[in-house]
Amino acid sequence: MMDGAIRLEAIRSLYSHAKVTRAAALVLIAYMVLTSLPLSPWPHIVAWLVCVLVLQLSREILVRAFFRAAPDSETVERWARYYTVQQFVTGLVWGSTIYLFGHPDQPITIPLVLCCLYSIGAASVTSHAYNLPTMIALVGSMFACVSVRLVATGDQNFVIVGVATALYAATLVGYCRIQARTALDAIAMRFENRDLVEALRAE
Repeated sequence: MMDGAIRLEAIRSLYSHAKVTRAAALVLIAYMVLTSLPLSPWPHIVAWLVCVLVLQLSREILVRAFFRAAPDSETVERWARYYTVQQFVTGLVWGSTIYLFGHPDQPITIPLVLCCLYSIGAASVTSHAYNLPTMIALVGSMFACVSVRLVATGDQNFVIVGVATALYAATLVGYCRIQARTALDAIAMRFENRDLVEALRAE
């Protein structure tokens, strides 16, 4: 079982990364809205924008609550679950863009949506490496929407892209698993170095 102190630091790092990704999230939201405006009904865009901004606000509230609560090793798993659930819902909202803004009869809309979603998936490898279930929740829900939508069209080209997207999601999870080991090893080494310094001072 993972040492409690290492696990606690890992979840703190997970929440800390949420702070530094705010600007990137807003850029991606703006990209999705601007690329969809000429090609999709504006009520769909407005409804989606409201949902995604509410999710951004909910994450901000959750992050602030986490640092205000300063959880210990006994309560940190509950906060890990909170964040995982929040990211699962986030994945669904972003995944819904393939239904709202991806129109098979306007093929250009599909790559416009996928460029954004693939960027989110790739960026999440580093930010979610501290808790693999969070990565799986986000990427799994988001790209499941994409794959189902594209395969359901029955168009051979879209089916291929849908299957490729599922494989891409699996690859991201694999990379995240490797990154997770590296991140946790770095935390463990940091604790070992700290203990060594304290031992030397005591001597």
